[in-house]
Amino acid sequence: MFTAHIALSAVAPKNRDMEPAMVFLLLIPCFGLIWWFITVMRVASSLQKEFEDRGLEPDGDFGMLLGLLMIIPFVNIIFMILWNLKISGYIAELTGAAGKSLRSDDED
Repeated sequence: MFTAHIALSAVAPKNRDMEPAMVFLLLIPCFGLIWWFITVMRVASSLQKEFEDRGLEPDGDFGMLLGLLMIIPFVNIIFMILWNLKISGYIAELTGAAGKSLRSDDED
């Protein structure tokens, strides 16, 4: 949940399909299960828009499949770990790319 919040925060507001704070609606019992599907799809589409906007190399489905597979009982913890690692990699790439573009602007 926090990984999705951080990922959406790393995306420019114009590329977000949902605000980062809306991730915390996952804490609502029963509703959170339905909201998980929406969150996974919106995080993936927001990351895709941000990568395209920055001209970065896209990487598959931006964690959509792993996120959706988290509902499978007994193996959901494995998919949760894999999804968090994948989204964390995107966060690192976005924050690293932002740092590079800021440095290149300072050099001019």
